[in-house]
Parts: sequence; C-alpha cells; structure tokens
Amino acid sequence: MGQQITQKYAKSVDIIVSKYSDKYLADISLVFVATNDEKLIANIMAAAQKQNIICNFVDMPEISHFITPAVVKRGDVMVAISTSGKAPVLARNLRLKINQLLLHNLDELVEFHYNFRPIAKRVMTKSKQLFGFWNEVFTQQNIDIFLAKNATQKQEYLLGIIGEQTTSTGKLIEIKLTSRHAEDLTLKAHRLINIADVIIYGNDMQDILGYARRDAKCIHLINELNVETLIQPHLDNGEFVVYLKPINVNFLANQNDIISMQCG
Repeated sequence: MGQQITQKYAKSVDIIVSKYSDKYLADISLVFVATNDEKLIANIMAAAQKQNIICNFVDMPEISHFITPAVVKRGDVMVAISTSGKAPVLARNLRLKINQLLLHNLDELVEFHYNFRPIAKRVMTKSKQLFGFWNEVFTQQNIDIFLAKNATQKQEYLLGIIGEQTTSTGKLIEIKLTSRHAEDLTLKAHRLINIADVIIYGNDMQDILGYARRDAKCIHLINELNVETLIQPHLDNGEFVVYLKPINVNFLANQNDIISMQCG
C-alpha cells in the first residue's frame, strides 16, 4: 500500500516505517487512525486532544471528530454520500451506482453552460424565464442533443431554446393521480412538480406538495368548475402550471373555489 501511494503522490507524501510516537503529531492538524489496537487508539486520542488535532478513527464513528463521505467526481461536479460512518460499505455501493449513472463528459457540459450563463442573463431579464430556460436545457433529451454538437452548434442550440422561452406563453401540465402518496408518482411527475411555478391541487395532497419549489404558488382547489378561469391568468403571465387532478374524486361544489398559499 505504501509503495502505491508514493508512486502516485511521491512529491507530497512521506511514509515513515516506524511504531507510533507522539512526536509524529507535531505541526499536524488532522489525523486518520487505522488500527484495532485499543491501547494505541487511546494514546493517540489523548495526544491529539492536547494539541487540538481532529481525528478520524476508521470504523469508529462514535469517537471520530469527522467522517469522510464516498465521493463521485466529474470535474467541478461532486456528489458525496455519507451514512454518518454507520454503514461505509453501503455508502461505497451507492457511490458506484451513482458513478454509473453520471455522464463521463459531465464536466464538458458544466463548463460550456457556465460560460453561456452571461449570455442567457443578458437576453432573459426575468428570473422565471431563466429558471424555465435552464430546466429545459437540462432535460435528458436536450442534454443528449447538446453533447452531440460542436461548440458553434451548441451555442446556436441554446439560443434557439432561449427564443422559444421568450416568445412562448405559459404552459399547463395536467397530472392525473391514482394515489395521493408521493411514492406512487412517476419520475416524470416528480420533475414536473419540482419545476412548476404554480401547482393546483385537491384535498389530502400535502405529501406530494413536499416536492414543490419553495417559491412555487400552491392553490388548493375545492371546486373544479372554474379551474380554467383560475389557470388562465397564470398562463398569460408566462408561468408553468401543474394541475394535480385526482381520478374519481368528487370535489365539494358548495365550498369556495380556491385557497391560495405559498408552498414554502
């Protein structure tokens, strides 16, 4: 193991083949301890505490000052998974699964869009337009199309999406629900609820509303008769409206039409 480390990090790693001594903690700010020798662990812990050195004891989260997550890295994109030190093998397995899901050229995607952000901000001055634009850009379909193009074509493609965003009116998506439980939603429904500006919902749907944006406007609809009149002003304002429509549910027609609230 030591030879493998020195081959890769020879300029920044020193390997000392020796028994532990408190002198090795001089001018040290962080220590990883990998031993099952209880007496040695106690000695290191005591010496480290005297010098205000934080320690990670492998497989001993209960006495560690910090834990290290399993990390997936694609350039500037990092995903960290932690079980608070309780199940490190599970964290590692989750990291492997996430690693398989992420694009290998994800950093290229991030870098290009970072450089394009000033252009998007100049063209679209409304925050809702920008939010809608980036959500559209990062759909799987658009990502696949985008990555297949060269640099010039990529910029033209994004400008085309901006054109659609700035000229289009609002959008309405109706999601027909067979259940009021969030775990029964499809992945597509989860995403639509997450990006909606306005969500119209019926009774007993608080579980589903937990996936809405904090700044989304949530409207509790009790009477379905005037739903079109309710929705139209939001569409005219260019907003993305999601209507959560339960199947085979009778609305209370003798009540007021709506109760409006902020989701967050």
